[in-house]
Amino acid sequence: MSLRLPAAAVWLLRVLNAAAGQTLVVQLQAQGSGLADGWADRPGHHGLRWLGERVEGLGGRFSIEPAPGAGVQLRVELP
Repeated sequence: MSLRLPAAAVWLLRVLNAAAGQTLVVQLQAQGSGLADGWADRPGHHGLRWLGERVEGLGGRFSIEPAPGAGVQLRVELP
């Protein structure tokens, strides 16, 4: 699987697991220009949508939203 995000000056990756048997949380934050309006509806932009489908298929949650300040934040939660 390949995940391409826009070029960014700062990348932050967090992997959180509160306790055994609880939710695993992975956050990727890229400080940059963010995603263009309507990115999800553009032809050929399926990677993030497919990643979300895979996460949900495993019983998890997936979100992608603007990061605080600028850029984009991707969050995956898996049981």
